[in-house]
Amino acid sequence: MWLLELAIIIGIFSITLQFILFLGSLSFLRLISGQIINFLIYASFLVFALTKIRQERRFNHHSIQFFFQQKILLKDLFIVLFLLLFSSLTYVSIMKIEVVHVFGIASLPFHGHLTSLHSWLLIALLTISFLTGVFAEELYFRGYLFELQYTYFKKYTWIINGFSWSVYHIFTPTNFLAMLPTCLMYSFIYQKRRNIWITIIAHLIGNAIVFYRVFESVLK
Repeated sequence: MWLLELAIIIGIFSITLQFILFLGSLSFLRLISGQIINFLIYASFLVFALTKIRQERRFNHHSIQFFFQQKILLKDLFIVLFLLLFSSLTYVSIMKIEVVHVFGIASLPFHGHLTSLHSWLLIALLTISFLTGVFAEELYFRGYLFELQYTYFKKYTWIINGFSWSVYHIFTPTNFLAMLPTCLMYSFIYQKRRNIWITIIAHLIGNAIVFYRVFESVLK
């Protein structure tokens, strides 16, 4: 059942990306429209993840409150740092392999002119989408799907969960093959620590670094 569910989610994101690419980025109106659609999809994904966690409470002691009541310890921050370094090194290394680029999807460049107001409006929307996306993915893949998969795969769950999260990126500008080691490591750390804040913080910082480069290009 979860495989079909994941396939539907991937399909929805694929269709959304294709529609955003169809809109293009030759004007601010088209660019902002694409990002609004992007935010709405992520917001819907977040609501879906929260709903699935609530539904699974009858089978599992975990709940939304349980995830966010967990504490982050000093050693957890070192794990976050390790995740960031591991992700960066593995991603850069794998992207050097030529065949990997076959599976890459180019991001959407902007060729028009943005006023200062338009730039900040776009950045605000991108930031909201970015935050919503991180929490949606973490709550779905770690909060819900991991616990569901654990009932079947036990100690091998991190492999199944990591691969599931990697495949989820197949229709995004982030190359899903280059993301695979990162996805596996996130799931492995979660299985060992069972603290969603570790992966949320690492995910937020990792994505923020990428988004900073996007913001930098927008403000030029």
